[in-house]
Amino acid sequence: SPERIHAEACGPRFDRLLMIETRDRTFAAIGKIAARIEPGMTEEEGTAVARQALREDGLLRGWHGIQIRFGANTTLTFREKSQPGVVLGKDDIFFVDIGPVWRNCEGDGGATYATGSDPEMNCIAQDSKAIFDAVAARWRADGLTGQALYEVAVAEAKTRGWLLNLELSVLPLFILMGNLVARAGLAHELYAAAQSWLGHRRGVRGQRGCRTEWFGA
Repeated sequence: SPERIHAEACGPRFDRLLMIETRDRTFAAIGKIAARIEPGMTEEEGTAVARQALREDGLLRGWHGIQIRFGANTTLTFREKSQPGVVLGKDDIFFVDIGPVWRNCEGDGGATYATGSDPEMNCIAQDSKAIFDAVAARWRADGLTGQALYEVAVAEAKTRGWLLNLELSVLPLFILMGNLVARAGLAHELYAAAQSWLGHRRGVRGQRGCRTEWFGA
């Protein structure tokens, strides 16, 4: 609805169509990267593949680093560094997580993939997408955010026999902060204040952009 779009706007340069375009380019890049990753590659080689694919698509900047993780490294939190030299096996699992910037709009997306025919790894790769789709549907239908949306994600994972990993504690706090700001109607005021204080300085170009998450539709 127009009211919802206004509530999620992040400043006078908010552009919903650009956010959707950035989201679509992010998803396309993820698919392109995953298609080029093969068993026998090291994680470092996978990261180089991702960097090349992003370069080909004109996604030359990112607001966070490229995360390509293979096998046992997929169980680490983002704060933990990957064990070097991990090779993707024939019956293995990996994920792609990127945050490309397109025309000053920040994309953010990721996906999990399985190689070979291992039933458990294929199941978790498929269920990860199914859980996301279910959570996104509740976000779109009911406008849930913050803790309520996390509870939906936990429940959806549990019904499929999985335990949702919430060790990335900074993410719930980040979403809670954004939810409080939006609900209080402070987003536009905070943006205007930031522009007034910092907009004239070099190096804050990204602050004037807009951001699209997986739920950017």
